[in-house]
Amino acid sequence: MKEVIVIGHKNPDTDSVVSAYVWSRVLSRLGDSAKPAVAGEVNKETKLVFKKAGLELPKKENLKKADIFLVDHNEEGQMAGNPENVIGVIDHHNLSGLATDRPIYFRNEPLGSTSSLIARIASEKEIELEDEEIFLLLCGILSDTLKLNSPTTTEYDKQIVKDLSDLIDEDVDKLAQEMFEAKSDLSDMTLKEIIEADYKDYKFGGKKIGVGVAEVAAIDFFNGKEEEIIQQMKEVKKEQNLDHLFFGVIDILNKDTHLYLTDKEDQKLAKEVFEVNSEKSPIKLEGVASRKKQIIPPLSKTLK
Repeated sequence: MKEVIVIGHKNPDTDSVVSAYVWSRVLSRLGDSAKPAVAGEVNKETKLVFKKAGLELPKKENLKKADIFLVDHNEEGQMAGNPENVIGVIDHHNLSGLATDRPIYFRNEPLGSTSSLIARIASEKEIELEDEEIFLLLCGILSDTLKLNSPTTTEYDKQIVKDLSDLIDEDVDKLAQEMFEAKSDLSDMTLKEIIEADYKDYKFGGKKIGVGVAEVAAIDFFNGKEEEIIQQMKEVKKEQNLDHLFFGVIDILNKDTHLYLTDKEDQKLAKEVFEVNSEKSPIKLEGVASRKKQIIPPLSKTLK
């Protein structure tokens, strides 16, 4: 039996890493030889979560000979391995054309996080989760839904957060505050690293689009750095051979996005997509706090 490696998308976030960890444990209980992996460097929030759980972070693994189970993504451009080796997917994003040469396990639901979906599957299969697994899933949900404040949040997310936090007697407000403080600490990163840390590629209408975001509890770090940010974005745009590049600083507490644009072509597209008239970069998108639900859908619709 081949080893199954469970892995999230490139530029991993907390939801993708904890999903890979917990789902690998579930598969092991169901009889598979499975272990979690990461496709890139993890952020400070994720490191904090695993430290508080008393667990070691998953590592990068050789994916060439393993069967691969994807969590928190289904698009080939975000995969670390060869799609020919994919045997399963658990995800909460839009479907993006993954093609396989055989039937696979595929579970996709419009929930606020992949962690929510894994909690639901574990409940359906009557799998009793360990306390540290419950803690990880709780953190994954809080991270991806911005403590249930993201427009992607569903009633199930709210209920499962209550259920999971009650099971381990966890103070959700205190935990979320610690996580967001860790996520907001960008002091040891260059601007280019910040732009690429939570970055995803998309293809819409024959165009290659890059969209990076930084979720922070306060935007002060970025004030006065507009010209340098745009210059670094131009380098990323050239290196990645992109037609368009957006970088959004998401203000977690105020639920706004400050969208940085590199040139007139990106400004023109942003005006059309988000119906804004400002020529200034960054453009403030009031009430926009989700790349998945509020940035990518109108961007895709416009370009297609």
